[in-house]
Amino acid sequence: MTEPTAQSLIDRAVVQANAGDLAGAESSLNQCLAGEPNNVRALINLGILLTARRAYENAEPVLRRAAALAPNVETVGALARALQAAGKRDEAEGLYRDIVKGAPGDVPALVGLADLCEARGERAEAARHLRKAW
Repeated sequence: MTEPTAQSLIDRAVVQANAGDLAGAESSLNQCLAGEPNNVRALINLGILLTARRAYENAEPVLRRAAALAPNVETVGALARALQAAGKRDEAEGLYRDIVKGAPGDVPALVGLADLCEARGERAEAARHLRKAW
C-alpha cells in the first residue's frame, strides 16, 4: 500500500474538520508535516485549526513558521488572527497594518483592525477601517 500524499492528507484533514472531527484533522495535518515539515498549506491549516480550538500556544509557532516560509497576506493574516485571539493585540495590530500597507483593501485585515480599535473604545477609527473594508 502506498503512503498518502501531502495533498491527500490535507484534503482528508479538511473533510475531517468540516465533519467536526478536529482531532482527526489535527492528526492528518501532523502526519503530513511529519513527511513535509515545510508544507505551508498544512501549516496554515493546522494553525487555523489550533486557533479554533483555542490552543494558541501551539498555533502561534506553527503560523509563525508558515509566515516565515511564505510571507504573504494569507499566512501573515492567519498569524495576526491567532495573535489577536490569544490577546496579543499589539503584535496582531502591527501585522494587520503591514498587510494593509501592501494590500489596502484586504477585508480580513481591515476588520481585524476595526475589532482592535473597537476594543480600545476607538469607535471612529474602527468605523474608518470598516468603511474601507466595505
